Amino acid sequence: CIEANIPQELDLYIPSAQEELYNWVNGPNRQYEAAFRIIQSGEWGDYDGFYLMEGDSVPIKSHWLDVVLSEIEVNRPFAILGAQYDGDKWDNFYEQIPISLLHHTNGNAIYNTSHPLLERLVGQLEVEAPCPYNSIPYDYRMSQMWVEGTLGIVPELAPKIMLNEEGENITLSDNINMFKKWADI
Repeated sequence: CIEANIPQELDLYIPSAQEELYNWVNGPNRQYEAAFRIIQSGEWGDYDGFYLMEGDSVPIKSHWLDVVLSEIEVNRPFAILGAQYDGDKWDNFYEQIPISLLHHTNGNAIYNTSHPLLERLVGQLEVEAPCPYNSIPYDYRMSQMWVEGTLGIVPELAPKIMLNEEGENITLSDNINMFKKWADI
């Protein structure tokens, strides 16, 4: 377990507020960034990646870690290696789901801290921490960046999250050209 040292008042995970509070998922987002940077720094040893298993995940297959290690060897090089959601909870509204959510890699994944694309994605997450894009969980937000760069689809955010403290609309920077360049990495 990696300690992210997130101040208690910022260590938030409030799913019920995801339509109105831009930092409702700040805790998991900052925890992911901290894990990435600590592993990347070499503070815990000479590693070029890590497997993040979310707290609500429980392995059910014997020797599952051997399978993960084998997949890493077979799929090198990669920035993120993991699976997409494959359940049926979305069946009734599948057509309404953004492509970046449908095809995002679940947070449970192997993250290659030495890959230049992942370095850029995590750097962008850090830059976006004080803005409305922080209302998107890190794994889904990285998918949004990829889709924006490869398909030109800019994500839509909840209307209340796009208002400042005075109730005026917030204008976000246009990142599409930067994300397009990343698609070639």
